[in-house]
Amino acid sequence: MDQNLFNEICLQQLTLSAVHEGETVAVLTRGDERAEYADAFLWAIGKLGAQGFHLRLPAPTSASGAWAVGESGLAANRLAVEALKSVDMVVDCTFLLFSPEQFEIQGAGTRILTAVEPASLLARLMPTRELRERVEIGAELLAKAQTMRITSPHGTDVTYRLGVYPTLSEYGYTDQPGRWDHWPAAFVFTGGADDGVDGRIVLAPGDVLLPFNTYVQAPVELTIEQG
Repeated sequence: MDQNLFNEICLQQLTLSAVHEGETVAVLTRGDERAEYADAFLWAIGKLGAQGFHLRLPAPTSASGAWAVGESGLAANRLAVEALKSVDMVVDCTFLLFSPEQFEIQGAGTRILTAVEPASLLARLMPTRELRERVEIGAELLAKAQTMRITSPHGTDVTYRLGVYPTLSEYGYTDQPGRWDHWPAAFVFTGGADDGVDGRIVLAPGDVLLPFNTYVQAPVELTIEQG
């Protein structure tokens, strides 16, 4: 994607995320990954009158090719963690998700936006305020529900007992202290009770398995009883 166009897209994103004069925003990357993202976000930060800086961590050493969920690259770098806790917003281009450092940074009141998908996808799935409204209505409905039943033409029929765990939402931008969101995203989610999930799940050929980026080759049936 043209860098000037990507700059403007990142400006739209940070405008939705309420970046403004007087705030400080950090852009986090690793190695040589997504350097153009850092450039675009830093340009947008400046256009909005905020202060910005780029924190670049060493490249990951894992060669597995899959995201190491929960491993941020920050565990042994307290100075970097403290720097990220001190700002108003972090643009995460590394995938901090579920890491202890992510929760620590959020706990300090810093809001976090994860942006790791291809630029063309980010452009195509730009969030809107109307999308946020729909997501928040969905979250209210899910939070009131007591059960959820999922079926499929291939034979999946599983029931979840709800109400034990909180309902969370993602709508693709973040403008509240301590909030994490993911660009692009638009969904609500919760978890069933530990002993309250029953039924059968059928994985059918053509279903996608993530983060392995492969397809189911033959039907797989999973039976769940009391969670």
